[in-house]
Amino acid sequence: MYSSYLKAYNYWVAFAILFFISGCQKVDLENINNLNGGKIDVIGHGGIGFESPQNALPHNSFSSLTKAVDAYGVEGVEVDIQLSADSVLFMYHDNTLETLTDCAGCILFEDSDALKNCRYRSSLRSNLFLNEKLSPVESILEHFSQRPIKPKVILDIKPALTSCGDFDFDIYRQTFVDELARLLIKYDALDWCIVEAEKIKFLTALQEQLP
Repeated sequence: MYSSYLKAYNYWVAFAILFFISGCQKVDLENINNLNGGKIDVIGHGGIGFESPQNALPHNSFSSLTKAVDAYGVEGVEVDIQLSADSVLFMYHDNTLETLTDCAGCILFEDSDALKNCRYRSSLRSNLFLNEKLSPVESILEHFSQRPIKPKVILDIKPALTSCGDFDFDIYRQTFVDELARLLIKYDALDWCIVEAEKIKFLTALQEQLP
């Protein structure tokens, strides 16, 4: 009985491997048609990726983003951005601070001085002594602007949710766009920064300022 089961199991494993291999096709790198001029770039998601036993750095942290470019030589990085109460853009993904840091609440209702002291938490023993804190978007733009060859920086707008509390979304969106436009101009970043957002009104408002 066990022998028959083992043979059947081995058969299906072999079939699955054969099916997987036969389904793989070699990509023709000479004939790629995309919006990047036929070139494929390596982009670090949140820097060098999500935290793991092999990666002690939190995604969207300054150290993770700079290590991806400066140490690993990727062509660019993607980073999530949010707006603070005093109109400073910060690099952070989640809706609330308590999910990833030792602070609590929504970024929208916290001042930048307080946010700069929010320390990333870690559930991994190897990363317990990590002292990585939230960083403003300006810190990463300033860092990369000093490189002779600029990496691509994809800024993913993460707007505050109504669950955070009451606020005027139109004013919030315009403030967000004003600060983002200011940074892009200050660091001459229009050629190496890409802005993405789920809410198209952010993009159209930004385009009005930066045609």
